[in-house]
Amino acid sequence: MDETLYNDELLIRYLDGELSAEEKTALEERLHTDKALQEQLVHLQVAVQAVKYLGTTERVQAVHAEMMKELKATNKGKVVPFSKLVRYTMAVAASILVLFVGVRLYLNAQLSPEKLYNESFVDFNVSAARGSNENFSEIEKHYQQKAYEAVIGDVRSVNMDAKDSLLVGLAYLHQNRTPQAIGIFQRLANSANNFQQDAEFYLSLSYLKNKEYSKALPLMEKIKNTPSHLYREYVTEKVIEKTKKLNDK
Repeated sequence: MDETLYNDELLIRYLDGELSAEEKTALEERLHTDKALQEQLVHLQVAVQAVKYLGTTERVQAVHAEMMKELKATNKGKVVPFSKLVRYTMAVAASILVLFVGVRLYLNAQLSPEKLYNESFVDFNVSAARGSNENFSEIEKHYQQKAYEAVIGDVRSVNMDAKDSLLVGLAYLHQNRTPQAIGIFQRLANSANNFQQDAEFYLSLSYLKNKEYSKALPLMEKIKNTPSHLYREYVTEKVIEKTKKLNDK
């Protein structure tokens, strides 16, 4: 069997809850690392929603056709009982409600801290940073080269200023060492320095990545409600709303 067809069949059984515990575990392990398989799953999920939408649309059309048939009969002197009109209206409303709930559930299922973090993350521009000059520190040079392990290693051999500390925190974040990043960003966000607002933004994203939504939200709202904040444009109402939904799950 073609691999794509085999994967489709496997994913459909996964969506239908027909896989054994062993099969489900094996598939989810593949989904964790296989981006092509992840996309295949998303396409199937969209197809399922489209089928549900089509089914709902057809139900609404059928109810509408039946109602119009009854109404046309009034031209021949037949009176449509009020109870029937109510029933038709409720049937249409119920079909639309099913569609609405289905779409909302689908959208909520697609929401994850990893996805929201990736959508919201904006990397720090070393060369455009406040107070920068051509004499970059070793930490700045390594960060520009995306040598994040080297950035972390530099901590032992240099005296760091606020900008270097911020870059070390970001290097930890890029390496998925989120608790260490949080510790550095907390210190910078709670002290007066030229990179305090940068630290607030990255601290909010670190909390999001670490699934500490109740800590991320106050920072996001502070950034959003401060017109002069450097990162205000990146913390949109949509980002805050999605974080609230994650917090409510």
